[in-house]
Amino acid sequence: MHFLKALLTCFFILISTSSALTQAAQDQIGQHSIDPISEQDVEHFATVMAQIQHYYIKPTTTKTLFENAIRGMLNGLDPHSSYLDFEEFKTLNTHTNGHYAGVGIQLIPENGLLKVIAPIDDSPAARANIAPGDIILKINNQFTKDLGAEKALALLSGKPGTKVQLTIFKKDEQKPKLINLIRQKIKLNSSSTKMLTPKVAYTRISTFSQNTAREISTQLKKYPSAQGLILDVRNNPGGTLDGATQTSDLFLDANRLGKNKLIVSIKGRDPRMSSSIHATPGDILKGAPIVVLINGGSASASEILASALAEHNRGVTLGTKTFGKGSVQAVIPTTSTSAIKITTALYYTPRNHAIQAIGVTPDITVPYQTIPQLDEPNALTNLIDESQLYKHLDSKPQKKQTTEYETHQKLAQDDFQLYQALKLAQGMLAMKN
Repeated sequence: MHFLKALLTCFFILISTSSALTQAAQDQIGQHSIDPISEQDVEHFATVMAQIQHYYIKPTTTKTLFENAIRGMLNGLDPHSSYLDFEEFKTLNTHTNGHYAGVGIQLIPENGLLKVIAPIDDSPAARANIAPGDIILKINNQFTKDLGAEKALALLSGKPGTKVQLTIFKKDEQKPKLINLIRQKIKLNSSSTKMLTPKVAYTRISTFSQNTAREISTQLKKYPSAQGLILDVRNNPGGTLDGATQTSDLFLDANRLGKNKLIVSIKGRDPRMSSSIHATPGDILKGAPIVVLINGGSASASEILASALAEHNRGVTLGTKTFGKGSVQAVIPTTSTSAIKITTALYYTPRNHAIQAIGVTPDITVPYQTIPQLDEPNALTNLIDESQLYKHLDSKPQKKQTTEYETHQKLAQDDFQLYQALKLAQGMLAMKN
């Protein structure tokens, strides 16, 4: 009872100054009205804290209860808003900077479970075939229900060479499976480019960083023969907004877009969180055909790129529907050792379509699938060939050349979506010429 009286006294002191605090908060965040704190709400909150302190089976500190209350406030908003204590804040910063040791997974809480957005290229998770949509049930012996993405990332991080065991449920399997991974230093290679054919280039974007657009520009200049391009953002969980918009702008010529030159618009309740980003003059490919490969692991910044190129008729999207992560989060420090991560705005495409929880539907749907190796030609036709004929003519043996057909056949078997993207790019190129 003494605790409750002391707590209520503190809260009522807060209430007595709430008008000044509310005005100060309004001055800080803008003109939006702030719901005032009532005495009844404060008394209810203090009573619950007192009952926990008195009856809960384990001793609890007021600091812990306050932190849990703050965490609950944020978690109750949406899957991307959360409270970050010191360790979680530290983990978020190291993952954002791309210098950490772990298994390389991007996660999102969903209905209390941890869902994989995408594995990072060339990471332990990618090599173990962890895929978008997989549910992580346990990390070592820790159940992940209501754990939160930041705490999960902290558990997945560790010294290079150490082991971590995941219990994962895949949607196409009936039972969870155990996957043992070895942590390694995660290096975020933003992009790479190569030629698939003498005329079609292929650029893989694994994440968007501040340098992505500059990297791609430099890479494409090495291949002046490229007359078509495949941009692959499958399993790309996002990255920086600038990286996505600057990369989009490489291929969008403002002088050819008409009145609508938008790449993306950002709309928040606070006008200061709202902005529009427009294309500038120039197109690094000078109108050459572009195919954008997308799938369920393409999220956030990847969806900005795909929708911008598609809605301006600058590229054709191919694959499967994207993840649908079209919200903007801001990390706001609350003390020297903690912060809140809170959703402040939503992304909208050039034609004012929301991305959040909707995603980008491809122009051409091609599901991921593996193509079995084609059967060998009929065995009977292989019984006799020229070399087996009596008195056949010999010629000097020549090194076997890999034909374009064999190259395409292997590509179709290894990555059918990419194979279809290549055929589409070649068809677009033929029509243009």
